[in-house]
Amino acid sequence: MVITCISCNSDDDSTSTDLLVGTWDLNRAFVNDEEQIVSDCERLSLIQVFENGFYDRSDYNYDDITDSCRTLYSDDAVQVTPNNVTRVLTDYPNAAWENLGDGNYTFTLEASGPVQNITLETSNTFSFTEVVGDSIYKKVYIKVPSI
Repeated sequence: MVITCISCNSDDDSTSTDLLVGTWDLNRAFVNDEEQIVSDCERLSLIQVFENGFYDRSDYNYDDITDSCRTLYSDDAVQVTPNNVTRVLTDYPNAAWENLGDGNYTFTLEASGPVQNITLETSNTFSFTEVVGDSIYKKVYIKVPSI
């Protein structure tokens, strides 16, 4: 008597989605290692990372002159309300990301543009640092749970 067992399991699929893929909200900000207060308006800032190697990003700041919350890349004002907030993503067709391994990534806005180094700190937290003049800016993003 011969008994043959064959098992097929969906876990056998060697392709998986990169941990960076998803929607990320701004959580914390630092200037020269000193934590800054992140306003409700700034908390609207988000990054969407797509499986195809591209990403989209919107940064928000409060504009004192117009008394409104605005994206840095457009003139669209955003109404900030407790339950119904509209966020506008910018359209950067050449904004790409790359996994360098060991939790290190790069974001490139344009093919020849500046590169931002990203560090995946945990499966749901990443940060990037920018140097502007004598100041070091660090932003920390948390992953929005997928529904």
